[in-house]
Amino acid sequence: MKRKVYVGTDAHKETIQLASLTSNTNERVKEQQIKHEEGQIKKFIQKLKSEGTEIHCCCEAGVTGYPLYRYLKTLGVNCTIVAPGKIPRQSSDKIKTDKRDAIKLAKLLRSGELESIHVPSEEDEAVRDYLRSRDNLRLDLGRNRHRLMKFLLRKDIKSLCQNRSM
Repeated sequence: MKRKVYVGTDAHKETIQLASLTSNTNERVKEQQIKHEEGQIKKFIQKLKSEGTEIHCCCEAGVTGYPLYRYLKTLGVNCTIVAPGKIPRQSSDKIKTDKRDAIKLAKLLRSGELESIHVPSEEDEAVRDYLRSRDNLRLDLGRNRHRLMKFLLRKDIKSLCQNRSM
């Protein structure tokens, strides 16, 4: 039977904080920070796989989480995405660091306390981004139109066109 390794990740633009632990609860947690580059990630995963382990990984959903999830899947890693708001927190968790977050994710993954979420395909994500951009532009247009109308009103300039097609 293969030894299982649970990896918690806290990914950012430049770096990824990793914490790995085994199913043996007495074994110490191994932490490591690597650059957020595919070569570094692959090197880390290959090192774990060379030990003959089954890797289970957990990432937080978000800008850096989805691409990391997809890359880990291409490397053959069992990966889970969790919503940051759904991660169980204790009231005593006042200090929040990348290292602590990664360790916490690894421990919660090992204990089975994390609830995974649906990962959108790259096409779905592109459509979602397009729709969000369109909505933001529509809202910006309304705000700017309103700003211009108020500016003209302050300068006592009557609107050149009475309809709202401006």
